[in-house]
Amino acid sequence: MIIPWDVAISVLSSLLAAGVGIAKWHISTRPMRLLTLFILYSALSTIVSIALATRNIQNLFLLHIYTLLAYSALALIFSYWHRDKLRQYIRLSIPAYVVFYLLLLRFGYENLSMPASFSLSVISVLLTLVSLYTLFSVIRDSTIFSYHDERFWVSVGTLFIFTTTAVIYSGVSSGITIDVWIIHNILCTTGYLCYFGGYQWTRTHTI
Repeated sequence: MIIPWDVAISVLSSLLAAGVGIAKWHISTRPMRLLTLFILYSALSTIVSIALATRNIQNLFLLHIYTLLAYSALALIFSYWHRDKLRQYIRLSIPAYVVFYLLLLRFGYENLSMPASFSLSVISVLLTLVSLYTLFSVIRDSTIFSYHDERFWVSVGTLFIFTTTAVIYSGVSSGITIDVWIIHNILCTTGYLCYFGGYQWTRTHTI
């Protein structure tokens, strides 16, 4: 099985971002360390998924695990950049989403042998909203150039990855073409490169 070029560059960009995160672990804030772990998991999950596909082994269950971990990790990361009630609400949404997913699984709206279409579209919309709000807050409150802030790059990167995911899984999937997936993987690559940019501006103190 030949790995598509767009999938290959997406995996390589995620490994690059994770590598930089590991290299800067000692000076990174807690949310950026969590981001490193998430990116590393994403890359390894994709690699394992490809390995299973080449052996004709069902791998869609990995997408379900990714959906749960992606929302949990990114929601926790963004919560560090907000205060008081909003931080609490974002963190409470994590167990709420897990319960919501388990109910979907229990009543047959999700199936481990099928793509996690519904739950993935839900987390994509939620992460798009929290990314937009965080980005707006950074631009509004910044006393320096917004792009000198790790929160700016992580917000933009998350928008690149999950806004397109929301579009694909919320309705376009019925008539999906290879071109749509190529665009999606290119935008995911751009998102990982934005995460890479975030490490260049990570703060040296814990938020």
